[in-house]
Amino acid sequence: MEKKLEAADIIAQFERAKSDRSNWDNHWQDVADFVLPSREFTKVSSRGTQRRLKIFNSTAPEAALSLASALESMLFNTSIRWFSLGTEDESLSRDFAMRDWLYDTTTRMLSYFDNTNTNFSTTLHEIALDLVTFGTGIMLLQERDGLLKYQSRQLANMYLATSDSDDVTDIFREFEMPAWEVVDMFGDAVSEKVRKQAADPRKHDKKVKIIHFIYMRKKRDVFKKDGTNKKWGSMYIEKDAKSILREGGFDENPYIVSRWSRASEEVYGRSPAMTVLPTIRVVNTMARTMIEASELAVRPPLMIGAGTVEGPIRTAPGSILYVRQGTRDYPQPLNSGVRPDMGIKLMQAEEEKIQQAFFADRLKLPENDRMTATEIVERRQQGLLAVSPVLSRIYAELLNPLIERTY
Repeated sequence: MEKKLEAADIIAQFERAKSDRSNWDNHWQDVADFVLPSREFTKVSSRGTQRRLKIFNSTAPEAALSLASALESMLFNTSIRWFSLGTEDESLSRDFAMRDWLYDTTTRMLSYFDNTNTNFSTTLHEIALDLVTFGTGIMLLQERDGLLKYQSRQLANMYLATSDSDDVTDIFREFEMPAWEVVDMFGDAVSEKVRKQAADPRKHDKKVKIIHFIYMRKKRDVFKKDGTNKKWGSMYIEKDAKSILREGGFDENPYIVSRWSRASEEVYGRSPAMTVLPTIRVVNTMARTMIEASELAVRPPLMIGAGTVEGPIRTAPGSILYVRQGTRDYPQPLNSGVRPDMGIKLMQAEEEKIQQAFFADRLKLPENDRMTATEIVERRQQGLLAVSPVLSRIYAELLNPLIERTY
């Protein structure tokens, strides 16, 4: 008989998954610092804090945004019929009534995706950004108020485990909630400590760590329809108290995990930004050096003889310098001989490598004002052919599950 899962067992599994991901966290943080600073993994900044302090060249952030926008416009653009339903039975596909039904159902689903209340467009844009930047995007599909709503989850809070067949079988989400909200959501299952915090006006906003564990049940009674016998188990754990807050289940995994590309037997995906990260670092270092060199050329330091100037030295335009009478040692700029133009050429060559890694050279349209709309679409599709090996994984792990569950 399968052992019943206890809170301590789940927390131990969570800590193992967290430890296994430590190298990924460091890698993702490096990528975030130079490409998408709105994401954080190994550090926590206050809200509203300036996070672009390491970025001196915007080539990588712009290239990532362009690739994400291209995927969004070509794969799941809600302004066009970006998918259509069909049937594997050829005889049914030739039936006019069936074809009308499939067309009508596709139209209904497209209208659903275009509904702003479902949050579809915003979520898919965030997922596309995570895919091209960190290689892994995680979406939550959950029914609320009679609508199936789409939400992107922060990769920093999500931890995965896979089976030997590379299927995602365990998903952990660690997050924080105010004490009053924990009591409101889970009631009497909450620990005494948290209930006291929620009742205290001075402490009711104190954060409580929660772990949400989604897993594939190995044994269940398929004849029972309750949450504890569904195919996918769901457990909320109060981490510090090591207690189960709620247990339930889903017929399908509520999370959709998609990856840009994946090495054999790796759990998380790899992205263009991760591949070209060394070049991104080089370009940012060169950009910083070029800024310093340009400033040195435009505003060089002054050479002044000791004791030849009366009063403070002023370098602002229109300033007056008082020089001792009789001296011939006037202040002169130091000619360092820097050549910013040479550095610019080297930096442009490195920028092209970054743009190629993000397929910018394939997806960018030629500057031709006489192209028709059909030619533009065909040109974009030709560009996406270069990404086709990656798109097959996106179709399998993101779009197909997304459409099936929405249907």
